Amino acid sequence: MDRKHSVKGRLLILICYCSSSLQILHEFVLEDEQVFTDCINAPPGSRNASGLFDFSRMNFTMDENGIYIEGNLTTVWDVPPEDVILGDMSISYFDRGSWIPTLLNIHVKNVCNVLYDEEQYWYKYWLVHVTNVKDVKDKCLNNPGTQIIFEPFYCNVVLGLDMPLRSGRYLTTFMLTAQDSNGVKHENTICFSVRSEIHKIPKN
Repeated sequence: MDRKHSVKGRLLILICYCSSSLQILHEFVLEDEQVFTDCINAPPGSRNASGLFDFSRMNFTMDENGIYIEGNLTTVWDVPPEDVILGDMSISYFDRGSWIPTLLNIHVKNVCNVLYDEEQYWYKYWLVHVTNVKDVKDKCLNNPGTQIIFEPFYCNVVLGLDMPLRSGRYLTTFMLTAQDSNGVKHENTICFSVRSEIHKIPKN
């Protein structure tokens, strides 16, 4: 390797290292033992998490280590399998009795393309525990009757963010919308929330 490429390589490593070291770790402590709650100001015609999954064979238990999850989910969302699934996530902060929007928002143009992407947060802390991933990966969330089987795990989330968050209560809202090939969106949108306490983890 010549000196020019060697210098570029060292600079790239340094940039990646600095970016990682500047991240601030935050722990998300879930408030509700059942994890999912209804949306505030849900869109007309939308359904909550039970409109997406059958939770009857899923067990959630809260103890001193967090929320312990085991069992399986079955998809029940009745939309055409060929539809594109749009995803939106937004985070609000609880301040003086009201939920205040933050700048943390994500829009995903095709959820099925990234649902089992190992680099995504929802995979690292949730879907990584799916044991039958080879059978369900291509069925996404819009094939009713698909059974997603989980190994037992604790849902403990620690995220490294480039911006600091104030400690306190947060509301993460997820919205899934099915859209046909003509760009027409179905009205039975899925909307659910997850409430948590967020604490900044001090650096050693």
